[in-house]
Amino acid sequence: MNRIEQAMQAKKKKQFDEALQYYQLHQREQGISAGLLHSIAKIYYLKSDGEIALRFHLAATHLTLHMDQILLQNEDEQALQALKRLPSEVRKTLPHDVAGMLYVHLNAINHIAHSLLDRPATWQEKPELQPIAKLYAARVLGDGSEHALYEQYNQTPESMQQVEQKYYLPAGFQYAFQQIKWQSLGNTDVRALYFT
Repeated sequence: MNRIEQAMQAKKKKQFDEALQYYQLHQREQGISAGLLHSIAKIYYLKSDGEIALRFHLAATHLTLHMDQILLQNEDEQALQALKRLPSEVRKTLPHDVAGMLYVHLNAINHIAHSLLDRPATWQEKPELQPIAKLYAARVLGDGSEHALYEQYNQTPESMQQVEQKYYLPAGFQYAFQQIKWQSLGNTDVRALYFT
């Protein structure tokens, strides 16, 4: 079993500190990647540390956008087509040319949004989001417990997705547009950019 598999097993057992240790070992051995940073962020989310989870998700998204920027500079057809599919009125409002690629990376935006919104202060204003947060946490945990929660909360994957599209994605986009270090996309030292 490799470090990532060990981390995922520890996560499923709710041994979050152990999972983080495995991810740190993987990082020392294999280096940093957007996927690894998103995985670490999910552990912090499960530990109810949304602020640190947000930093890791932003750092991961930054690395992804860095790669997208390279693809666009090299005139990659798929990347160019993804941007062309965006309505011109959306493109005009973006903080950076490559920001439109966030519409391709909806999972990253959803993770950012859950780390931002899934907290008691939000639930006081919008109590209907608390079951969605619990379902998302169960999905991130990856132990299969979300299936029973769908029934408990009278939700389906489709109804959860509708709530995420209505509440989470707009908040995630707004936060990402404001917090990504757009002028530093060429810099991959995400530690300096998002953790200092």
